[in-house]
Amino acid sequence: MKLKHIFFFIAPFLFVCCQCKNKAPETKVAPSQNTSISRDLNETNSHSKSIFNNKNVEELFNQYLALKAVLVNSNGEQSKEVASQLAVFAEKQFPNSKIVAIINQIKAQDELKKQRVYFEDLSKEIASLLETELQKGIIYKQFCPMAFEGKGAFWFSNSKEIRNPYYGDEMLTCGYVQKTIEK
Repeated sequence: MKLKHIFFFIAPFLFVCCQCKNKAPETKVAPSQNTSISRDLNETNSHSKSIFNNKNVEELFNQYLALKAVLVNSNGEQSKEVASQLAVFAEKQFPNSKIVAIINQIKAQDELKKQRVYFEDLSKEIASLLETELQKGIIYKQFCPMAFEGKGAFWFSNSKEIRNPYYGDEMLTCGYVQKTIEK
């Protein structure tokens, strides 16, 4: 009788152990190795819509934001494509301008690091244009003190949340709102 009780106690345990032994070992993939998941690092919870006195400046700002987004996502090839589209627009609307020259430099660069240097130049070049032509809305001038070996650099955004185009996924939220341009 004692042996019968022991058997009923051990039998389910052995059954479970045998079932586990037949399973194939589970392979876990680290998140950084999982290529099926792609996430837009530029995504934020909210963004503002800006209206400008000049529709060409409005389109320039929208395309600038598209370029910023691909730099945040650290996609050098895609930033060349976006810069090429921006160049076509800028050449028609702002011919022979420094804006066009800078955008052409961005699209000519193969290295993401160099694209980001010219993006800083573009941000500087369009700064006064954005401030003077904004009719309604909010633009955030954001600053990363770590950019370019501690020299720091700014960019413009339509979201208060920081998405750093100079570091991308390395330091995605490094920076702060330096100035809010609102009308």
